[in-house]
Amino acid sequence: MADYVYNFLLNTSSLHWEKEYSIYDEYGKYEIFYFVRDAVTQIVSPMKRSIVYKDKPGNSTPGAFDLISPADATEQWTGLFLNWGESLDPDGDSVTYKLKISSDNTFATVDYVRNEIKNSATFIGGEVILTDQVTYYWKVVAIDVYGKQTESSQVWSFTYNDDPNPNPKGPLEGYVTDAATGAPLGNVNVTATGSNTGSGSSMSNGYYVIILPSGSYTLSTSGVAGYNDKTITGVKMKLHASGYYVEPNHEDIPMDQSCTPTTEICDGIDNDCDSLIDDNDPDVVGQNVWYMDTDGDTYGNISVSTQQCAQPIGYVLDNNDCDDSDEYIYPGGPPVRINGLIPIYFDNATPYSIQSAYAAAGAGETIQSKAVEFTGDLAIDQDKAVTIIGGYDCKYTTITGVTTINGNVSLGKGMGLIENLEISP
Repeated sequence: MADYVYNFLLNTSSLHWEKEYSIYDEYGKYEIFYFVRDAVTQIVSPMKRSIVYKDKPGNSTPGAFDLISPADATEQWTGLFLNWGESLDPDGDSVTYKLKISSDNTFATVDYVRNEIKNSATFIGGEVILTDQVTYYWKVVAIDVYGKQTESSQVWSFTYNDDPNPNPKGPLEGYVTDAATGAPLGNVNVTATGSNTGSGSSMSNGYYVIILPSGSYTLSTSGVAGYNDKTITGVKMKLHASGYYVEPNHEDIPMDQSCTPTTEICDGIDNDCDSLIDDNDPDVVGQNVWYMDTDGDTYGNISVSTQQCAQPIGYVLDNNDCDDSDEYIYPGGPPVRINGLIPIYFDNATPYSIQSAYAAAGAGETIQSKAVEFTGDLAIDQDKAVTIIGGYDCKYTTITGVTTINGNVSLGKGMGLIENLEISP
């Protein structure tokens, strides 16, 4: 979907078709697609694409990096493999690369550009036309997601020979990853043995590349901390039909974590090396005891429990619920209620809960209070008769003590029957 669509206008001075666009409201990469439509036939030209960036304040440039191969001032043939060091962005942003090849060492004109290279290497086969016995210069630009750029520390050259390559080679490439998680593994040395030998080290994104002649190879990795050695056999490198170069081949290397069997415990790891982890392993020990929390008050029912590593839905670790059918009855819950078919609970806010309950109670209703202390006066001053009973346990079912009011109790109009209240003015 296009964010914006514009028609271009002809600049009669430069004879360029132009359109000013300034609505870059987000930082990052923008893609511009454009085409020409014949005004008479309405035939549309092939689509063209450009990339622009809006930089982010405080964004750092990608890290410095060097060219690696081909070596400077060497002769090269069709099947050109170019390799450079990885540019690490200090902000942790992902980086892509732009390759530039020019017969002009100032790059005032550029013969070939390849954009958005994801890894620190690229292969040029017969799709690029270079001129025989011409010296070309090449460099690479690292670009982060906000457009900051760093050029390679060197500009190197090669002289192109369009004769058949006397020693054709091609890239064997892929990614080294954790077999279980798919996470990339960097700094892994990959060795190819067979018709020839070669090796390469994976980048931070797991990418590796080895340049090899045609033949059959065995790939291997070894000595990677925390992982089993890996071997892949029967990897083929085939000579292109032109005979000029070896076709690129892709071979990913998923590596299995190494495992020394121990007791399976709740830690998200396959401790006993049976490919089963935590609750999925019947041999797991040390599971938590979880208690059903039917009413959702974060306190569980001691009579209903299960053992698991991970918390089951509807269960909690605390088993001290006073009544798992009432979300208001739990340790430290509301200390006062008006008892009825549907009890009404009051916390110890201002005015404190007994006074609030008295004000809300209807004639003939009973106010129950836990065996706790309150600070404040209690005024019995409304034309109604209520009963106030203190000293209840957490469930409001058994009187286990007294309720203490640290204040004065005044009796005005109305009637109050008070039980198990201790007045401490």
